[in-house]
Amino acid sequence: MQLQAANIADQFQLARQALDTYDDLAQTYADSGDLPTAREWLARIEQAIPPEYRLQPGGFGKIDDPIDEYWLALGKLHLQRAIWTSKGLDETLTGAGKDLLLEQMMTEFVISVAYFEKFSDVAPRLRETLAAVYRRIRPLKGERLDHLRDVVRQVGQTYNVVPKRLLLVIEDIAGLSEEEAVQ
Repeated sequence: MQLQAANIADQFQLARQALDTYDDLAQTYADSGDLPTAREWLARIEQAIPPEYRLQPGGFGKIDDPIDEYWLALGKLHLQRAIWTSKGLDETLTGAGKDLLLEQMMTEFVISVAYFEKFSDVAPRLRETLAAVYRRIRPLKGERLDHLRDVVRQVGQTYNVVPKRLLLVIEDIAGLSEEEAVQ
């Protein structure tokens, strides 16, 4: 049914309608264990959205009459990537391999939150994203948590976004004051 909906949306060039269908298909394929096909559907989301909507180093570009659904779709796309990356973090992965996956995951989370905040400061997906971050980094302690805080800050600087909400999640886990977390 979803494949048929995607074909109809493509046939009639219904880009905004296609985004939800592509996202549903990506999730369905991921849930069935077919990540390569799921990634293909995420790539179709990216292809359907004009490049000026993409977060670039330095920040978001100026768009005169933005289509808010594009921000939402890009936020969901990066949320999916973060979640899929986190699935590679099992107890057997240690050292540099684990740190690299954690960095990739947090980068995707920061970008996801930036898109959701661009869409709406109270977007329901924003709350879901922060809960997903909390669940995935809650077991981390000490240097790893400090490193993730540095990653979040660096990604925020690179993309000129303020990842305060993510830093507050880390603060909650680390037991830091709000002032310590966001500095």
